[in-house]
Amino acid sequence: MKLPDRGIASILQMISSDKARLRNRLRRLEGQIGGVTRMLDADRDAQDLLTQLQAARAALARVEAEILQSLVDAWLARAQAGGRSPEATAEMRRLLKHALR
Repeated sequence: MKLPDRGIASILQMISSDKARLRNRLRRLEGQIGGVTRMLDADRDAQDLLTQLQAARAALARVEAEILQSLVDAWLARAQAGGRSPEATAEMRRLLKHALR
């Protein structure tokens, strides 16, 4: 989603400094999901599969939380500089509501 007024133009711009770290986390998560698929193909125990799926879900939630934190940090930095419009504030609220559902 894009905010009006110069606001938060792109989530990738906001997290550019964290992009490599986030990409690494997502690659590990891809490997983890691949492992779950192999476990399923090998008829592994259901409890082991569920444990791995829970771990993958937690890892994905951490990536989401980091992206959201970067978004909020960028928004707050601009707000302190006086560059926030009421529309941008409303859009941030919509983004947060979407992320927290």
